[in-house]
Amino acid sequence: MTPRLLVLLCSVVGHTPSGGDRLAVELARHWPDKGDRPTILTSVAGKQQLGRLAAAGFAIEMYRPPWRVVSSRPAAWSLGALTAPAAARTLIRQIAGEGYQPVVLSSSPFPPDLAAALAARASGAVWIQSWQLVMPSRGGYRSALSYLSQQVCLALARRWCRTLVVPTSLMAAEARRRGFRADQIHVAGYAVDREEVAAGLAGHTTAEKSFDAVFVGRFHQQKGLSDLLAAWKLVQQSLPAASLAVVGDGDGPEAEAFKAGLAQFAPGTVQRLGVLSGPEKYAAMANARVFVFPSHHESWGHVVIEAMATGLPVVGYDLPSSLEAFGDAMDMVPVGDVQAFAARIVGLLNDEARRDNYRRLGRRLAETYDWARIANGFYERVAGNQLVGAG
Repeated sequence: MTPRLLVLLCSVVGHTPSGGDRLAVELARHWPDKGDRPTILTSVAGKQQLGRLAAAGFAIEMYRPPWRVVSSRPAAWSLGALTAPAAARTLIRQIAGEGYQPVVLSSSPFPPDLAAALAARASGAVWIQSWQLVMPSRGGYRSALSYLSQQVCLALARRWCRTLVVPTSLMAAEARRRGFRADQIHVAGYAVDREEVAAGLAGHTTAEKSFDAVFVGRFHQQKGLSDLLAAWKLVQQSLPAASLAVVGDGDGPEAEAFKAGLAQFAPGTVQRLGVLSGPEKYAAMANARVFVFPSHHESWGHVVIEAMATGLPVVGYDLPSSLEAFGDAMDMVPVGDVQAFAARIVGLLNDEARRDNYRRLGRRLAETYDWARIANGFYERVAGNQLVGAG
């Protein structure tokens, strides 16, 4: 029986997608043409994020009520956990009624996606769970909420999901440590949208760079926001006129502190560009000389390979995931060493030959990542699992 995909993107809050959201969307966009196009079930915020992709190979459905975006994560999750399951059940029954084997991909381990996945499984769908980041157990109320929901989801998924999708072999090993079977785990990394990169580079028609460095990401604690502020102060001690572009946004105490910190720099040296996507994001990257990636923990670091595809050298911490995914194509320093982080930025800005070397290594690596290949591997895993009657 031909599988048909329903992606659960029900836990989206705010304006900036996570890496796990992006992976789920790209798997839907590049789902091989062996049946009707996939469907994405999402929130109001999720539909706004998808925006321009509405006709890009998948259909979008929203769970109700649709009249406003809920910006509070606890409120949004509570609402989604109550209303998303009914919508998921309806869609699964429609898919089955059309003669397809329904396959549900839950994009996160958070309450709305988990509740909808369980409802879909009870209605006859094969449940595939995405696990893209090991959440820390400490870090404030919101981090504790995320950590707890992840533990509950993994406990249920270990018993009931057909496949757990992880981004790296390191995450696969962690899943096995937590009791998942080896044949239950599928490794699917990230890739680059080459057409969007080309369009972004075409839109940046001048060789002159407007910014010395650029940061792209959600304004979230894991992104090393305080380290970026401290490092940029050190950079400006060596290069007083050094300029930084910041792409992204966020809410909560950490985000507000970061915005306040950015406002303390000399006028004209730090510019917030807001949330950008598609060619606009790549054009902003191409307008800088160095990409900064101060994250303290990541599942993979999707923005890194995007930066490399635009020809940017990348400075970041030596996270286990970065060592596995990027190796010597990324200029790395020990995690938390702000002094070294700033020194590497200054070194790259002052050494064109060094920048050229990292540009060359990064572009070569980015050329090996392809969304269609990743989606095909995912489809083969799903279709190869004798799906009839599976749950």
